[in-house]
Amino acid sequence: MGTENKVCRETVSVFKEFNIKRQYETKHEEKFGYLKGELRVTKLEAFKKDIHTQNVSNLSKKQNSTKTNVVQASNKVANLIASETKPLSEGDFIKKCILTVVEEIIPEKLELFKEISLSRNTITRRVENKGNNILTQLQNKAPDFKYFSLALDERVGFFTKYRTTGADIFEKVDLCLQDLKLDWRNLSCITTDGAPNMRGENIGFVGRVNKLLKLKNIEPPINIHCIIHQQALCGKVIGLEHVMSVVTKAVNFIRSHGLTMSNHRQFQSFLLEIEAEYNDVVYHNHVRWLSRGKVLKRFFDLREEIEMFMIDKGKQILELNTTT
Repeated sequence: MGTENKVCRETVSVFKEFNIKRQYETKHEEKFGYLKGELRVTKLEAFKKDIHTQNVSNLSKKQNSTKTNVVQASNKVANLIASETKPLSEGDFIKKCILTVVEEIIPEKLELFKEISLSRNTITRRVENKGNNILTQLQNKAPDFKYFSLALDERVGFFTKYRTTGADIFEKVDLCLQDLKLDWRNLSCITTDGAPNMRGENIGFVGRVNKLLKLKNIEPPINIHCIIHQQALCGKVIGLEHVMSVVTKAVNFIRSHGLTMSNHRQFQSFLLEIEAEYNDVVYHNHVRWLSRGKVLKRFFDLREEIEMFMIDKGKQILELNTTT
């Protein structure tokens, strides 16, 4: 490996006195040959000091760059956790996974990866900072909006701690619009899911908005059903009650608890014994209507196991019997 000449920044291929002397005589003697005695010593010390300063500066830049990369890595993980709606405490587990992989593949970099902070407090702070930044940008831009629209679904329940009625949702959205200095009269469209607390004409969120605008003699906004829930629309048109009644009855029986060993525990043990794909069925929640699809999928995936269990219990489900 060559050695860099600190005077001209060129590299000497072989670090020997002859090579260095030859480069000096051909490249630098004309410029520095006049330096003799104390003047030469002074100039040499100045060169040494300059080189030391540059080395310290380069080291500092490298350390700052590394620190920046570590912070950026922590921020990106926080963004992933937030975008995937994972618990903020997941950062600690993710770091354990990262360190395990690094230790196996590039152990010499382990200490560097240990510097990435992914603790619950750090992830919480980073997510809050990002949220505050987005809110600040929105607050700065919102007063210039000529029109705006709202998109909400049943998960808007995070607004309130205990209830998610149409009145609660309306109250929180109203406060949000006030904070952003947005006027209801500029609302052009509302997109919601099919939950009653959203679309109810009398006490639902949409109904309350329409009543407010009517009192102000303002044309009500366009009301659109959320396009990401097309399956829910199809389910309403087709009608699934003849299916859901059978499924709900079976699931309620399986998950019921008696004085002795419950059907639920027996069913779970049965699935474990036959090594089924899933270890349980799930309840259908009428409030969270989107759970219907999950219930039906799990029931369908376990339909053979459910049929065997119900027959054993003397509760045969005729709809599952393909021979009838």
